[in-house]
Amino acid sequence: MLKVPAPIKAFFDAFPLEKLPPLEVSETDSAACTVVGGGSTESPDFYLYTYGHKEDLGTTLCTDPTSLAVQLLLSHFHPKKSTELATVSHLANMDGKLPLLVQPPSNRTFLSFSSIYKNLVPSTPQINTLSALVFYNLYHAWIVTILDPAYAQQFEDMFLSVKSLESNTEARFVEPLKIRFMQDLITDHKNLATAMEQSTRLPTRLVTSMESVYNTHPEIEEIYCRAHDALTAFSKLLAESPTQFFNVKDTGFESQEISSLDCLVASYVYSLRPESPFGQTRLGHMVQDFPDLSSHAVSVVEEVYKQ
Repeated sequence: MLKVPAPIKAFFDAFPLEKLPPLEVSETDSAACTVVGGGSTESPDFYLYTYGHKEDLGTTLCTDPTSLAVQLLLSHFHPKKSTELATVSHLANMDGKLPLLVQPPSNRTFLSFSSIYKNLVPSTPQINTLSALVFYNLYHAWIVTILDPAYAQQFEDMFLSVKSLESNTEARFVEPLKIRFMQDLITDHKNLATAMEQSTRLPTRLVTSMESVYNTHPEIEEIYCRAHDALTAFSKLLAESPTQFFNVKDTGFESQEISSLDCLVASYVYSLRPESPFGQTRLGHMVQDFPDLSSHAVSVVEEVYKQ
């Protein structure tokens, strides 16, 4: 059984909560994507076309991971603008990809998540730090730290021994090495308070043990250092001004409130699952797969993805 290490649970549980604003929801057909977006000034600021949505407790959320991430971006960076959420088939889009975001009145259409992201998110040093953390480092770290301790020990035994370093240098072994590095990085954050007070340090044992691997695979060191820098910078920024990144509704947990960070984590964990043609799996499996997820993440699963 896979378990989330206690320090990781503490790290995620310490994040403040926010409740997403309500969205206007419409059902439409494939033809709508070709005509919407050039409306009057009274039109919604954004139209977000997705595979489906779930409405519960006054909050409407997308039901596929990437659309949910885009919806959270809209909520974070454009909190005063209106969004209409429409359910369409992926065939509505010329390249067969969703989500599709249309922003009137300029009628700009962004067909991919990367282009949506670039156009939605303002570019400032602090925002870039947060973005790098959430979208390129933190969700990778979260995924690898749900590994069972015995499983982690297998990685260490296999890849940190001299015999392994001599015999297992093929490209297919690079990814597990990255996993081990990321795992040690995150577990070095004992909890959120410690992360705020101290800069994370590179584990000396790993650096010493893996010098020969650095020489063979320099990209491992680059990935590790980039994640380390992002986590350190984000810890300091969050300590200085947490409300800059989160709209805090309540410091306690209430079932109707959903942590945006948990949404992103859940989205990305399951966007990597191979069972789904577009990265969406019914996340009812999530509670069974990862029984030690934070209460926030479990709430996301239950409220958004239950059948």
